[in-house]
Amino acid sequence: MRSLDKKREQKVKSGGGFWRRYGTHVVIGIILLLLGGIGGLSWECMKLIADNERLESENERLEGELGKTRSEVVRLTNLLENLRYLPPPEEIEITSTEEIEIASTEKIEITFTKVPGRGAGADSREELAGQVDGLEEPGHYKIVIYSLGDRWYVQPWTMRPFTEIGDDGEWHNLVHLGRRYAALVVEPTYEAEAKVEVLPVTGGEVLAVAEVEAR
Repeated sequence: MRSLDKKREQKVKSGGGFWRRYGTHVVIGIILLLLGGIGGLSWECMKLIADNERLESENERLEGELGKTRSEVVRLTNLLENLRYLPPPEEIEITSTEEIEIASTEKIEITFTKVPGRGAGADSREELAGQVDGLEEPGHYKIVIYSLGDRWYVQPWTMRPFTEIGDDGEWHNLVHLGRRYAALVVEPTYEAEAKVEVLPVTGGEVLAVAEVEAR
């Protein structure tokens, strides 16, 4: 019996020694474990709170955008409603620029008052003269003369293609002889070609065209 009691006493003493030696460490370990668990929970809570705030901010932004969209839809709807009650546009007859220019030149007439005879050659020259009617300011415009040989050649010279028109509408210039003669009433900015196969037609900067047989 005494031996059993001694063994029990030794076990108690050995157990008591363990707690005296390691009890503090165990307690500290338990506390640290508890604190670690609480810290982890606190971090997760903070993350959830931050995410919630971000979602609320995004929701407010989307609501603002939605409000703007609704306002724009209302504005466009009102605009469409107003357009429904507008009267139909009046029909406007459109006339091309070319038609207007031709119409304005229909009353311009070129009359030849002096016509050279038939001939050819660089030294054969006579006077061609005429009258222009229908121009409000005749002196503003120019005459371009062509003489027909194997083709139409500008007169009197390539470097001097223009003939002046007097305030009374009269004009005259020396020309090289040919088979036919032509006169064009043109704008001062017109660029006359030195020779052509076919005479220009009325339109644009050409206000009138007339030709006559050599006498």
